[in-house]
Amino acid sequence: EDRTSKLPNILVTGSPGVGKTTLCSLLESSLHDEGWLEFRYIMLAERIRDYKLYKDWNDKFDVSEYDEDQICDHLENDMKEGGVILEFHSSSFFPERWFDLVVLLR
Repeated sequence: EDRTSKLPNILVTGSPGVGKTTLCSLLESSLHDEGWLEFRYIMLAERIRDYKLYKDWNDKFDVSEYDEDQICDHLENDMKEGGVILEFHSSSFFPERWFDLVVLLR
C-alpha cells in the first residue's frame, strides 16, 4: 500500500440531514482540543461550489452536477498530507487508498 500520510484521513458520508456536518465539526473540535491541530475538516460541497468543481448546473434542482475527476484532482494533495476529515454525501468515486476510516451515517 502506498499510504504516505502521517495522520489518518476520515470520510464521513450519508444522506442529507443525518448529522454529517455536526459529527465532522465535533470531531475536528475534539481533535484540536486534544492537541491534534493538524486535522482539518473539508466540507466538500462548499469546495465544489467555491472552486467550481463541476461542469453543468441542474436548473430543475438548482444544484451543480459535480465532476468526479475535478474533485479528485483538487483533493489529491490534501489527501496525501493526511489529517483530513472529509464530508460528502457520496463516496463511490474516491480512491480507497485515501481513507483510513469511512463513517456512514444513516
